[in-house]
Amino acid sequence: MNCTTSIIDTINYKLNNSKEVDELYTSIVSESLAVLRKAYPILQTSELAKKLLNTEKQIGFVKHVGFSINGKNSTSMRQDVLNLRDTEIDYINGHIIKKAFEEGMSAPVSETICNLVKIKLLVNRRTAEEEKK
Repeated sequence: MNCTTSIIDTINYKLNNSKEVDELYTSIVSESLAVLRKAYPILQTSELAKKLLNTEKQIGFVKHVGFSINGKNSTSMRQDVLNLRDTEIDYINGHIIKKAFEEGMSAPVSETICNLVKIKLLVNRRTAEEEKK
């Protein structure tokens, strides 16, 4: 949720009921769970992890919290991008990228998301600098 709202520059609920958003979230969550299962083998054997850490449940949770509970909110990452502050993207999707690399895997969706957030911040900073002149 954080990364998409910062890239698209919107509040949470405006991303709801979108096939494209659902597909993106499915890609992000599926990739992340695959990496985490490889990096942390306990997740493959734990019954609780098997029950909770599946793509559908995670997307349902993200959508419930992001759209239903906090629909009118602007995520912290979006606020960081709007206010030209460094974001937490390297600690979220960046962690998935790091773990994927350590496990000999790739994480192209997370890499793309990280790059897009950083590009959005870069463009906003450059625009702010130009407006000062």
